[in-house]
Amino acid sequence: MIRWLTGLAAVSLAACAFGPSFPALAAPPDGAALEAHIVAPQLTDPNIDQALDDHYAWLDRTAPTNHQLLVYLPGNDGVPANALLVQQQAARLGYHVIGLMYVDGFS
Repeated sequence: MIRWLTGLAAVSLAACAFGPSFPALAAPPDGAALEAHIVAPQLTDPNIDQALDDHYAWLDRTAPTNHQLLVYLPGNDGVPANALLVQQQAARLGYHVIGLMYVDGFS
């Protein structure tokens, strides 16, 4: 069994090392095409007193739109700012992107 697992691991590593390569998705040099909107939750409702990390909205007006909205909801104890690169890249690919903060646990 150990031999089989060792062989499988070796083949898997070789496939990763010598497999097809994909072109990197490059960001514009100055990021000027990417439009960011950062909104504090209290601006949407003054009564909000929990989950106070900012909301993010992204749009790249130079990217051909795919007419789809990507809503990023962070996982347990996460905040939208933890995944800015994911949100920005999605906007560059034509999505309208919103990263929302919300209460995700029990107080």
